[in-house]
Amino acid sequence: FFGPLRDTVALLRKYGITVSEEIIHKLETGVDKWKGLSKLYFDVKDKLAVLQNAEIKKISKYETTFNEQAEIYRKAFLEKAPFAFSVGPSSAYEIMDTLNLELAESEAALKDLRAKQKLFGLIQNQGVTIKNNRADLKLLKTVWDYVDMVLWQIEDWKKLPFLEINTDDMEEVSNKFQKSIKKINNKARMWDVYNGLDVVVANFLTTLPL
Repeated sequence: FFGPLRDTVALLRKYGITVSEEIIHKLETGVDKWKGLSKLYFDVKDKLAVLQNAEIKKISKYETTFNEQAEIYRKAFLEKAPFAFSVGPSSAYEIMDTLNLELAESEAALKDLRAKQKLFGLIQNQGVTIKNNRADLKLLKTVWDYVDMVLWQIEDWKKLPFLEINTDDMEEVSNKFQKSIKKINNKARMWDVYNGLDVVVANFLTTLPL
């Protein structure tokens, strides 16, 4: 870097162009300063590398713990979630509210982990288990919304005076319920709450002609 500059000074002198002693002095001392600066750069770089590696190890260790806890919570989620029709809408909504808050905490922790991994150029955790929990909870709420709506409608119809009962209207609405229920994600069909809902609507349709 500095060699070519000295050659340039020598060439300038050859053609009668004077370079001040101050500039020459700066060129002569510049080599040592550059070496010092270069050494400082690599020293800092080495120290940063040590700190970076230490942080990467911490993140990797945290991810392992995070994954283990996510698997443990998955089991707890499946045990607590209101998959049974007998739970009833009121209790089901309370349970799902609690699960929603717990999931929000897990999602926030996942977001923090992914941000750290991105910062250090690591592969970001996909949070598959947490995403499965969220997907199940959303689907579960959809089913319970239908349960709540269907049960409310049937109870409302039961309050009607006999002469005001319109079985054609009831049948039409019930058929719409049945069609909507059939469109729910197939995964829900494994759950007791879905099957219970399906049976309620089917039984009600059976009784209408009577």
